[in-house]
Amino acid sequence: EEEEEEMPAEDPLAAYTQQQLVEAVVELLQPGETVAAALRRLGGLGGRKKGKLREENQSTEEASRDTEKLDRLTALADRLVGSGMFEIYQQSYEKLAYVMKSMTSKKPAVRQTKSDDEEEDELDMFGDKFDEKIGEKEEDDNQVSDEVMWEYKWENEEKSEVYGPFTSQQMQGWVDEGYFSSGVYCRRVDQDGSQFYNSRRIDFDLFT
Repeated sequence: EEEEEEMPAEDPLAAYTQQQLVEAVVELLQPGETVAAALRRLGGLGGRKKGKLREENQSTEEASRDTEKLDRLTALADRLVGSGMFEIYQQSYEKLAYVMKSMTSKKPAVRQTKSDDEEEDELDMFGDKFDEKIGEKEEDDNQVSDEVMWEYKWENEEKSEVYGPFTSQQMQGWVDEGYFSSGVYCRRVDQDGSQFYNSRRIDFDLFT
């Protein structure tokens, strides 16, 4: 029992933000691979399953390295589930890379992070169209306060973590890309205290 109490305090992942957790997961995946598939791949190489020990005699060093990756990926996925990303095991390398970039795109709406060239480069790769449209809106109004902003959570439960605020354009973009394929629960930021609605029932284009 004492060991269980010490573990969370010493867990280096405890200090990670959700974005850092996603980045760490992407590093362990191969293109086109889901988190579940990566766990099976790493588990097979690591000799975790008794029925598949064909590679046991090949390279002990490689096996131990993959066992470390397996343990790390398992821990990262557990953390992400705890933070509200319940579908993390079905997410692919490409989808998580998109999520990662979308997390950093919270900032360009106010354009106060111009010093961070790398972040801007990533956003440019990911969607010049978003930047152009957001830029047009900013010329009319420097603050985002007049624009309809949204927040969402993966599960419609009181204790589920809430993400946001995001613009209507960002939300519609993620819907179009299939990021919210199974639907998320969202509401307007200016309606604090109101109930969350499934994203599949909302046409975000109406608010842009």
